[in-house]
Formats: sequence, C-alpha cells, structure tokens
Amino acid sequence: LVKHLFGTYKIKYHVNGLDHEPVEIDFTPPYKRISLLSTLEEALGKEDKFPLASQLTTDEANKFFDDLCKKHHVECTHPRTIDRLIDKVIII
Repeated sequence: LVKHLFGTYKIKYHVNGLDHEPVEIDFTPPYKRISLLSTLEEALGKEDKFPLASQLTTDEANKFFDDLCKKHHVECTHPRTIDRLIDKVIII
C-alpha cells in the first residue's frame, strides 16, 4: 500500500509537527513476524503469565487483560471485550 501511494517503500513522517525534522520510516519487505502476546509479555517483564492464544475466549483471559489495564492505569470504555482490552494493553 505504501509503495502504491508514495511510489517508494520509504516515507518521511513529521512525528513532532511540520516545523521539526521528519523521521524516515522504511516499509521495505520482508517484514519481521512477531507474536503479539509473547512480545507483550516480554515487554511487560513477564510479571504475570499471559493466557495462551487458544484461551482468549475465556472469562479468565478477559479478567487478566482487564486487570492488566487497571494495573497500568490504561482506560478502556465499555464494552470491555478481550479485543478492546488487548488493543489498549498494546499502548502500555
């Protein structure tokens, strides 16, 4: 998509506004694949054992991510579904 829109895989992005130097972002493939849950778990110091991906539909998993948001003072409005909670946890 980036190549189609800009004609190149590298774009300049003004992270701090147009009056500051832009940052170059390189979207050149191939991309490194990461596991979302294990990367989050590692980034948060493995204080708590994250639920397995196969368990994300359980009430326990929902409670785990709800508690994680509360612990890190991350707000998530209702409905506090597992999808919304994980989305919010990513910004921690």
